Amino acid sequence: MSTRNRVFVCVQNRPLGHPLGSCQSRGGGLVYQIFLEELRRQEVSTDYQLTSTGCLGPCSSGATVFTHPDGTLYGGVTLADVPEIVLSHLLGGTPVARLIVQD
Repeated sequence: MSTRNRVFVCVQNRPLGHPLGSCQSRGGGLVYQIFLEELRRQEVSTDYQLTSTGCLGPCSSGATVFTHPDGTLYGGVTLADVPEIVLSHLLGGTPVARLIVQD
């Protein structure tokens, strides 16, 4: 299977009280699960490679999601944001501006 479009969801877990926090403590694992379900629901799960990953960088902005090949980094992603990212960005080509992590 050669998939060009990839979605990485951070599920990094750090000890409770760690100064950087972690995406897992901000729902990263559940965000990953909802992405999986939404991609299946939209019948595009074979068009996207969904990968759980470790730290993507902006730990204080978790849960974080990175899309490839366009290089969009989302932060503060909640379960409710996943359908919007899938419909607007992945399927519609318009990133969800309010969730984009700025440099």
